[in-house]
Amino acid sequence: MAALVAIFGFTACRQSSGEQERIIKEKNSRLLLARIHLFKTSVLPDVLRTAKNGDIVTRMGTDLTSLMLSRLNPTDTSFSHCGIISMENDTAFVYHAIGGEFNPDQKMRREPLAEFAHPAGSKRLGIFSAAITPAQRKALCAYVQMLHKQGLPFDMAFDLATDDRQYCTEMIAKSIGTIIGRKEWVATLQSDSIRFIPVENIYLNPMVTEKKRFVY
Repeated sequence: MAALVAIFGFTACRQSSGEQERIIKEKNSRLLLARIHLFKTSVLPDVLRTAKNGDIVTRMGTDLTSLMLSRLNPTDTSFSHCGIISMENDTAFVYHAIGGEFNPDQKMRREPLAEFAHPAGSKRLGIFSAAITPAQRKALCAYVQMLHKQGLPFDMAFDLATDDRQYCTEMIAKSIGTIIGRKEWVATLQSDSIRFIPVENIYLNPMVTEKKRFVY
């Protein structure tokens, strides 16, 4: 009898747990749909009005990896990733270096800003403007387009000394540095044996101006 009670008790717990998981999933689905609606009707139009050719775009992902990356920022954990905006035939594209499960082939990506910022993978966005001329902005976009065509691989070793592989902030720092002729315009941060560029060192740089942040 005791064994039967234990079995039924265990089954009831499993059913209860399964029901809780179902409720949580349904709630999360409703929240995501609401966020997508807000994004499409309000946030995205404002983002597209704000974004210009050669701007820097930052985002905060919704996954655990993004949370961990954002915590590498010394003072502002708002963002975990970044890219360069290029206006092509009236469409805003983002060129960015990303690795891991999000990008299996590890090559630099080009995707519409609307997809880069989609609520399914992002909950916060920032548009920032570097103090460069219109001609330099055009050259910057041409430069990142070239890197994309070359299939620039993601740098899993986070090695700033090499250029054949680059991670997100490294790509932006080196691309803008090449265009303005000042490769050391962004400060680095030392963590254990690795010297790297946290995302905030790009958008909080004195040479960069914040245009607008979006939370959704």
